Amino acid sequence: MVSGNELDRVELLPAQTNLIHVGPEKTGSTSIQSAFATLRPKLADHGVCYPGNPDLPRAYLEPLGFHGMRGAPPRDTTEWQDLLKELADAADERVLISHEQLGRATDDQMARVVESLGGVRPHVLMVARRYDTYIPSQWQQGVKARITRSYESYLELVMQDHCDDPLWRKVWLPHDTVDQVERWSRVVGMDAVTVVVANDQDHGFLSGVFERLLGLPSGMVGDNVSRSNRSLTYPEVELLRHFVISMNEHDATLEEFHRLMRKGVLRAMQSQPAVADEPRVPPLPKWAMELARVRSERRLEDLRRLEAEGLRVIGDPQRLAIPADAPTSEDISPPTVVSLETAIRANRALAKIELRNHRKVERRAIKAVGRAASEKLIEAPAKRRWFGRR
Repeated sequence: MVSGNELDRVELLPAQTNLIHVGPEKTGSTSIQSAFATLRPKLADHGVCYPGNPDLPRAYLEPLGFHGMRGAPPRDTTEWQDLLKELADAADERVLISHEQLGRATDDQMARVVESLGGVRPHVLMVARRYDTYIPSQWQQGVKARITRSYESYLELVMQDHCDDPLWRKVWLPHDTVDQVERWSRVVGMDAVTVVVANDQDHGFLSGVFERLLGLPSGMVGDNVSRSNRSLTYPEVELLRHFVISMNEHDATLEEFHRLMRKGVLRAMQSQPAVADEPRVPPLPKWAMELARVRSERRLEDLRRLEAEGLRVIGDPQRLAIPADAPTSEDISPPTVVSLETAIRANRALAKIELRNHRKVERRAIKAVGRAASEKLIEAPAKRRWFGRR
C-alpha cells in the first residue's frame, strides 16, 4: 500500500510510454483533459505529446468503434490520420491519450485501443472513486445524457447487485475497478496498469499524479485545470430532467437535443456559479448507502489481492471505504421549485440559441436565392440566342 507523501512515491514512466487514461466518468477526467489541451503548445518542451485537436473531443473514438457525443455532427475522418501521424512523430516522447469513454470499452475495443494508440510501451491508468459520492454525481450526469428517471427511481435501479438494464451497465461497468483492471491487464499486462485512488480532500492530487508520471514540473497541470465544469444543484438537475421529458414528448431529434440542451441550457448553467440558496443533490439514503458499502468492501478486498499480483496503486486504497459516519438522506424527494435566477438563465440560453439558429437559416436561404438568381442570369442570354436562331 502507498503511504506517507503519496506523490513523492509516484515513479516517472519510461520514455516512449503511451499513457492511456480511461477515466472513468466523474473522476476528474474533464479537468485533466482541459489542462492538457491548454498546455499542448508547451508540452513538447518537456518531452510530452497530447495528440489531437485540443478544442474538440478526441478524434480516436469513432474510428475505434466508440460513439461520439450523441447528436453532435460527425467527425472529419482526416483527423484520425492526422492523429496517427502525430503519434508516429512523437518519437521518444511520453504520450497521453485520455477519454472517459475508454472506460466503457469492450474486450475487442481494448485490444484495438492498445494496438492503434499504445505505441511501443502502452500503460493504462484508471481512477477509482468512493461509490457513495460517485452515484449522486452520476445521476446528474445521466440526466445531461437524456435520462429521465428521478433520483429515487434511478437509485432503485442502479443499486441492485446485478441487472441487465443498459443504464445499470453504464453506471457500474466503468466503475467496476477490479473488472477493469483484470480486462485491461489481459491486453497490456498487470505491470502496465495503474489505479489512482481519488482524493476528495486534495483537488490537486490527480493533477500531481499526471505531472509525476509524465515528468512535468510541479503545478504545471494543476495551475491550468478548468474549474468551470461545476456540479449542478438539485433544482437545476430537475429543471434539466423535465426539459428532457418535454423534448421527448415532442419527438426532438438528437441534433435538437444537442443544440438546445447541451449547447444551450446546460452550458448556460455550468458557465455561471450556482445560485447560493439552491440545495445540492442529496447523499444516498440509508438503504442505498448500505448496498454501496457492501460493494465498496468487496472492491477493496479484491484490489488488495491484485496489488499483491503486481498492480500499481497510487494513493491509499482505504479512501475507497465508506466511513461509518458518511452522511445519508432521510428525504430525497425532488424539489418542486427553482430560483428565479436559474429560470432566467435557462430562458436566456434558449432565446439566444434559437435566435442564432433562426438567423443562420435565414442567411442560408438568402444565399440559396442569390445563387438561383445568378444561375438564371447566366442561362438567360443563351436561351435568347437559341430562340433567335429559330
